[in-house]
Amino acid sequence: MKTALLSLAFIVASLFILNSCGIGDATKEAEKTAKTFHQHIMKQDYASMVNMIHSEGLAMTPKEDWLELFKSLESLGEIKSIKQNMSFNTSINNGITTVELSYTIKYTDKTMTERLILRKDSDTFKLMGYSIKKLED
Repeated sequence: MKTALLSLAFIVASLFILNSCGIGDATKEAEKTAKTFHQHIMKQDYASMVNMIHSEGLAMTPKEDWLELFKSLESLGEIKSIKQNMSFNTSINNGITTVELSYTIKYTDKTMTERLILRKDSDTFKLMGYSIKKLED
């Protein structure tokens, strides 16, 4: 019982420390960016989607490849619902904040798992990585 209480106290203290360090705020900011990104997907606003890509993301993957990936989402049909998964990862390394978010997206005929990797760039988050795959039944 004493071990369980100590473990619980450690978890609560850890969450408090993480939140006070800005990790909770960073995750909320990244979620806002993801919401905007999803709005652009629904409108098929590829120019705005490309503008959301971090300069390092464009250095690693050419703009044309990003556009091809974004346009391929059209084949999935209309988005019916977007649900954020509980899993997320936030890291701050050498002053660089990176957040990884996961979503389950129901399209017309398919349910997909989406992963966004976002990096803080000045005062906003930008897309560093994006993947989407069919959710296993």
